[in-house]
Parts: sequence; C-alpha cells; structure tokens
Amino acid sequence: MTRTFADLPLTSVVLSRDEVLAILHLMGIATIPGLNDEPIPHVTPEQRAFGLIVAERALRARGLAVINEEGRLLIQGPVLGLIGACAFPSQSLYVTRVAAPSGMPAQLIAHHREGAWMLHGQPETVIHAFQGPLDWSAVKDEIKSFGGWPDRVAEAPGTLTVANQTLASARELAAQGRADEARSALLAADNAPEAVEYLLDILAHPHTVVVVQHVRPVSPDSIALQSVTILYRDDKLLVAMESAEGDGQTGAITSIQPTSPDAIGRILDDLT
Repeated sequence: MTRTFADLPLTSVVLSRDEVLAILHLMGIATIPGLNDEPIPHVTPEQRAFGLIVAERALRARGLAVINEEGRLLIQGPVLGLIGACAFPSQSLYVTRVAAPSGMPAQLIAHHREGAWMLHGQPETVIHAFQGPLDWSAVKDEIKSFGGWPDRVAEAPGTLTVANQTLASARELAAQGRADEARSALLAADNAPEAVEYLLDILAHPHTVVVVQHVRPVSPDSIALQSVTILYRDDKLLVAMESAEGDGQTGAITSIQPTSPDAIGRILDDLT
C-alpha cells in the first residue's frame, strides 16, 4: 500500500541551507519556495560542490541519512516527505510579518500535500525549520502565533473603501508624520471620519503588518493567488482585502474593516 504524506509520522527537523540543497540535489530539484539566495557572495562551483559534500556528511552524522549497500545516500523518509511537500504542494499559504515602518520581514510558509499540511520557517538566514504532517487546526494556531495579532480588540467603527493608490499614499504620509494630509486623502474617498481616525491611529504609529497569500497551482505555468492584509497596533485590529478592480487609473479598490481573531480564523478557512 502506498503511503501518502499524511501517513508519515509527525516530524520536526532543523536543517542548514546546504543540507536542504543536498536533499534537493538528490531529488533532482533546484530549489523550493523560501530557500533564499546564497548569503555569501561569489561562491564558486567548486565551493558549492564542497558544501554539498559537507552537508551530506552532516545529515549522516545526525541520523537523517545513510549510505546503502550500493553506496547511495538515502534520506530519512519523513524528512524527504517534508521537503517533497515544499517542492510539490497542492496549495500554499505564505505569511509575511513586518514591524512597520522599518522592520525586516519574517516569513512562515504552510504547504498542503496529500491530505496534510507542513510548516516551513526560517529562524536564521541560513537555518530552516520544517514540521509536519499537521492538520489544518494546528496550522491555523501556528499562523496566529507567528502573526502575533491581539487576542482582544477594542470596539471599532465601520469599513473604509479606498483605491490602492490612495491607500499607499496615505500610508506613506502617515509614516512621515503628515497625518493631516493622509486624513484628507482618506476623507476625500467618502470614508467616515471615525473609521479614518481608527486607521490613522494604526498607520501613524509603530504597528505590525501581516500579509497572507494563498497560492494554488492551476497549471505547470500558472497559479491562482488570493491575498489578505492584517494590520494591528495594541488592541486595534484591521483586515484589508481587495474588493474591486478599480478604474484602471487609481488601481484596485481595497476594503478595510475592523476584525477579530475569530474572524481572521474564518478568513483563513475561506482561503484554503
């Protein structure tokens, strides 16, 4: 009987970038999503090949790979399953968190394959953490923990509707301390003053932005993409979603509305 990814035992493993590359090399795959470019500049082909040899020895030393009687390197089944889920997912969620206005982005990736999910994080530049197989409930919990939005939120006014170009301008103005100009731009789009003030109280101060992108392969050279943006500061929590295509000049129209942790969970359910 053929085992699927969901049949594998729950496994958590931390690998160096070179160890991931060594496994991919054995699989005949060049890369996976989230495996960033080599951080050391000007690495020669000889240095890269030597790095793979060292990585293969490290995998063997840690019990994650063995040399069989034919002299071939064999990777532990659950680890191979995790990397395979990264390489050939049926759908994926890319969760990117940024501490605005000037923080560095961090990313958590969830891949679905053969009835189960796995997580791929990057605790350090060249260190990758993999975990799976997991059910959807566990993945949602990990996404919430990674996103960090508050458990309790204050009462909030209604929804704003604004063209993407106007929203981008308002965000930039608020970050520069030009809240009055940002306010004018948002009010000119016929938004309620209370809703505008709620948004500006987030944008004009240090806050966190979490972008969730759902990617589903449609064909070998095309994907279906959906995106949701979550903004929060203290007990203020908003979700922004594209709601219309716009007029071709100001860009698509985005709907920004107060939300709750439970509502975000339902949005994640709808994405998948």
